[in-house]
Amino acid sequence: MRILDAGAGTGRLAVRLSILGHRVRALDPSPRMLVLAQAHAAAAGPAVEERLTYAAGTIEGLRSQKGPCYDIAVAHHVLEYVPDPVAAVRALAASLRTGGHVSLVTANRLARPLRLASQGQGPEDVRASMEERRFRTELFGGWRTEYTPLELESFSSMAGLATVALRGVGVFANLQTGPDPAPEDEALWLQVELDAGRVPEYLGSASYIQCIARKPV
Repeated sequence: MRILDAGAGTGRLAVRLSILGHRVRALDPSPRMLVLAQAHAAAAGPAVEERLTYAAGTIEGLRSQKGPCYDIAVAHHVLEYVPDPVAAVRALAASLRTGGHVSLVTANRLARPLRLASQGQGPEDVRASMEERRFRTELFGGWRTEYTPLELESFSSMAGLATVALRGVGVFANLQTGPDPAPEDEALWLQVELDAGRVPEYLGSASYIQCIARKPV
């Protein structure tokens, strides 16, 4: 399949997808990040490098390309930083072939108060986090906007996509305050997280949200 990794960053996901045999285009507005992505691909071997291409640009700039050409478009931890998330998802949708899928992952705004409370923060801080939508971040030296599960799903709907799955990512990981799991327990914890992510009632407590949506035929 042909896959677009929009906001590819250092290329970790793009490389993993290429290892699985897919042809991947890594898109990122930062030339520095693309250099890191190329180095990451080179370390994975020539077969991986051959299936990867790179482009400097933004999601919004996808509208200037000639027609839909991807089977899957991925935008993980990107929508928090764009000024208009609906416009960004529409641009992703326009890049898809009919029947293609988009995968969106964002930070979950509903999980922040739970995380602060579990870390022992006071009631004022927890209440403030319940009302805030934008948060200062060291990444990109600015702000990011966090969304709820329903808001993320609405972005794909307004872009003309049909939601296939809405799931939580990291339901328990950021709530644990003890030592890291023992190596022999890592696989079990991963399965627990995957199982919990499929339960709608856990969506509000998951650190991140994933929305998978399909471009209708």
